[in-house]
Amino acid sequence: MSQTQTNRCAGQKRRRERERRERCVLTHSGQRVDLRDPDPACVTLDDIARALAVCRRFAGAGISVAEHSVIVTRRLREQGHPPDVQLAGLLHDAAEAYTGDVIAPFKALIRGHRTLEARIDEAILHALGHAGLDLHNPTVKQADRWAIPQEAGMVGLGAKGARRAFLREYERLI
Repeated sequence: MSQTQTNRCAGQKRRRERERRERCVLTHSGQRVDLRDPDPACVTLDDIARALAVCRRFAGAGISVAEHSVIVTRRLREQGHPPDVQLAGLLHDAAEAYTGDVIAPFKALIRGHRTLEARIDEAILHALGHAGLDLHNPTVKQADRWAIPQEAGMVGLGAKGARRAFLREYERLI
């Protein structure tokens, strides 16, 4: 291989590594999660709970995503749904720990968003030992929609309280 080819290969490797880093989210625990190809080994429950506790719904105008997830879970429990459906309710927005809360009108404009979100969901479920859990079943979606008016005007628990509530619900369901 000539020196020119060697330099070109090295340049391509650096470019690919830079592109990969640009697709990554750095978590509280120091893990880098590649949004295009998330590795379940980089996903932790604590990182999810922390990120969702500081991520606000409705483009920053609502309660935290963690608190919302707890509300959805409690609704499913009140309706008598089994623990696996309640767990799906708790984790239905877990991908937002890595993407942030993206409002529905904007999601509709982002080509490939659903595919990326599905990959992140799959990595999360695999990492937590819940592969195959249906996060988007109609029962969960119904409880998710029910929560919207319930959350209107809520002050919220704050980041620490929302994180604790999320982790408590998770432990209760496991």
